[in-house]
Amino acid sequence: MKLSRQEVENKFQMLPSSTQDPGMDESPQESPQLLLKKFLEAFWKLWAQMKLVASFIMTDLGGYQLLDNLLQWSVRNPHTAICIAAAFLVFLLPFLIMLGIGLSTLLMTLTGFLFLEGVLLTMVAMLLSGCLGAIFLMVVFLKQLRRTG
Repeated sequence: MKLSRQEVENKFQMLPSSTQDPGMDESPQESPQLLLKKFLEAFWKLWAQMKLVASFIMTDLGGYQLLDNLLQWSVRNPHTAICIAAAFLVFLLPFLIMLGIGLSTLLMTLTGFLFLEGVLLTMVAMLLSGCLGAIFLMVVFLKQLRRTG
């Protein structure tokens, strides 16, 4: 399943263009939409390039033949293949455990920070609104005293 250069060029032409629609205004409300559009466009181009590289590796560099030879060898030597697969998984297990611990720690730290930040911002907002409300009431009260006095 080798992709020809024409197919790749056609796929790149089918991707959404980076030019902006004439009807779109660059107002601050639409800038996140424009940013998302550019991000998705870059993602699709990267995805197409990755598919092209994978196709090149599997067809031109002999990836399919390597996998076929590996499977044939595994069928001829099942005990050795199982031992190699088990050794690979045992070797990979500590890295997966450390990756899981690191990602869970990162996730807990970020969510904890967000909760703490949310609580602090709520307290500061309540104090600020209380102070501004008290100043507003004092201004209204003093104006009423000047009118009556």
